[in-house]
Amino acid sequence: MESDPKSIRIGELLIGAGFITRPDLNEALEIAKHSGQMIGRVLIMSGFLTEERLKATLRAQEHLRAGHISVDTALRALAVADKDNSQFDAALNRVKHAV
Repeated sequence: MESDPKSIRIGELLIGAGFITRPDLNEALEIAKHSGQMIGRVLIMSGFLTEERLKATLRAQEHLRAGHISVDTALRALAVADKDNSQFDAALNRVKHAV
């Protein structure tokens, strides 16, 4: 995974969270390249990812790029959000308070 949280790509974050596999990402990247669609949309349309997981991961990426959280914190919050079927920000608050 990227060493600089501010430059982390969505695919790497999705893999780190365990939401998709490297082969899933590679296949979706190839489709996105030829179709011109965004990678997240391709992953959903291909059945590799749910809309909820994509939204949570995009939110995590926003926090990472803003420098608000570390990759580890983002991944822990994504796991909590996924397990509890909650919004990323609510899961992030729980993770931050648990530290």
